[in-house]
Amino acid sequence: MMENQLIKFPLKRFQRAVVLCSCDGLVLLKNPKAYKNYSLWNPTTRYQYLPLTCPHNHLYYNNLPRRVRACGLCCDSSVADYKVILIYDLYYVIYFLNNNSWTRKTGFPCPVQRLPPRDIVSNGPSTIIYFDVKSDEMKSLPTPDFVGENDYFFFTSIKDCLSLYVGNIHSVGLDIWIMQQDESWKLLMSVSNLPSICKKFVQDRVLLGCT
Repeated sequence: MMENQLIKFPLKRFQRAVVLCSCDGLVLLKNPKAYKNYSLWNPTTRYQYLPLTCPHNHLYYNNLPRRVRACGLCCDSSVADYKVILIYDLYYVIYFLNNNSWTRKTGFPCPVQRLPPRDIVSNGPSTIIYFDVKSDEMKSLPTPDFVGENDYFFFTSIKDCLSLYVGNIHSVGLDIWIMQQDESWKLLMSVSNLPSICKKFVQDRVLLGCT
């Protein structure tokens, strides 16, 4: 952390903050009452970086501020920099921690109307997009063959690898897959005899560990 940017936490306006995501112990928070105010916080030290205010969220749609459709926090190990990504419907912005700057970009690998909401849970055919931390560009990822037309799936991270849960209401079972180094998918485990599979179930259940 940059010493001149450390501030005691919690700030009053972030006491009921929404936790969006985390990376390497840093947590990205959002002020629930402000559409463009965020903060990076390290809970282990109880200090935080200066609050982040996105300067590119000044565009309005139907007289309302544009809503963030998805977000992310990642570390670019090649330059030892942390990046915050906020995805809107027509563009996305990147915050670079090292130089305290924002960049706005356009151009998605799929039509913007197909972008998922912030909680990336989907059923049926869809285009999966991801942020390439090296090029700072949005790219597309082919939907895995094992995801059926009526399946719900949810992305997560297991063992520092991209993983996903997938299931449907007919099988009452949940499969957990993990992406390997060669970008192929490997079945990690199957959870069977569940009472039901639904969108909320796939979204809210989190694998805590495995042996």
